[in-house]
Amino acid sequence: MGKTFTVSEVMQIMRDSYLNDSSASIYTNAKLLPKVKLAYMSLETELQKHEIACGQATVEGLLVLAGQKVIPTPGDFLFPVALFERNQGSTDRYDEMVYKRWNPDISISTQLGYFDFLGDVIHTPGATTNREIKMQYYKLFPALSDTGNDFVLAKAEQYLASRASALVHSFSVQNMELAGICKQEAEDNLEQILQIYIHRNQAAPVRRKGYSPPYRY
Repeated sequence: MGKTFTVSEVMQIMRDSYLNDSSASIYTNAKLLPKVKLAYMSLETELQKHEIACGQATVEGLLVLAGQKVIPTPGDFLFPVALFERNQGSTDRYDEMVYKRWNPDISISTQLGYFDFLGDVIHTPGATTNREIKMQYYKLFPALSDTGNDFVLAKAEQYLASRASALVHSFSVQNMELAGICKQEAEDNLEQILQIYIHRNQAAPVRRKGYSPPYRY
């Protein structure tokens, strides 16, 4: 995908291309970082709406107690790819679970068997035994730190620079004309990002989407 940019480099793109302050005499990293974080959150929301994640991960040893009907998820969980189960404490191989809706009056057994993903929660029919779960899943994008050393999603540096600059012009400078120009460029960049990444997560189960707020400053 080419060069991957750090947050500090994104802020320099802002100063060079959108804020006319290449020397950082006005817009220091400390002043720009909050705007970049807001732009990053906006990007993350757009990517999640289109089921685009930062990558896959696998976790083992998730415990579902007998009778429990919800599978716990890791802190960076976005949505599941595949789930597997076995008896708690067993060294046997995991059995793959089936992504499926089931009849509400289903008779539970010693295995969970099925899972469904609805409302950001992984549901199961439950089992009569404690189950140990292995989960393959798509991850959330990590939060940005205050160091400026985090790498951003490939191809996203121009979106973040123009979107964050729109926030600067809108709220710090109150120049709505420049804010509008930067915002439009950000929207054009976002469309390019979506076109690049939209097919990444086709193997994941279909996600039932909820309401998403409109795009705004």
